[in-house]
Amino acid sequence: MKQTTEQLLDDVLEDAAPPEFRAALMDKTLRSARRRKRTRRFNATLGATAVAGIFLLSFWKMREPATLPAQMRQPDSMVVNSQPVQPRQIVTTQLGSIEEFVSSAFTEVRTSGSSGLYQEIDDQQLLALLSDRSAVLVHHGPHQAELIIVNPGN
Repeated sequence: MKQTTEQLLDDVLEDAAPPEFRAALMDKTLRSARRRKRTRRFNATLGATAVAGIFLLSFWKMREPATLPAQMRQPDSMVVNSQPVQPRQIVTTQLGSIEEFVSSAFTEVRTSGSSGLYQEIDDQQLLALLSDRSAVLVHHGPHQAELIIVNPGN
């Protein structure tokens, strides 16, 4: 049974179109349909070939033995000449050897008060606050210092 569109086309072409036009139209329609079919088959074949190629390439790379790096080259030997350290170049310290540490740098100390103001004291005043404890003030740079209390338990 013919579809309605085909029947309508047959009815329109039957009266107005000569048989040569009808044959040419049918031939062109068939060529177009065949071209679309060939294009679909070609695309499907191309896709399947690409997938198979990717699969084979990955399988081949997995089975390939790991390449060893080129033999490592020994570094060029280097001669270093050194001299023993002289005793005057060695710095040693002893407990209690320093009685007072004097510095001219100032350190900012913030105290918690209700007014929110703070008083700036220098290193000597800070160490005076810790007169009953052994403490050292170490300056790491122009704006960085560290207070070390030697024996905090005493």
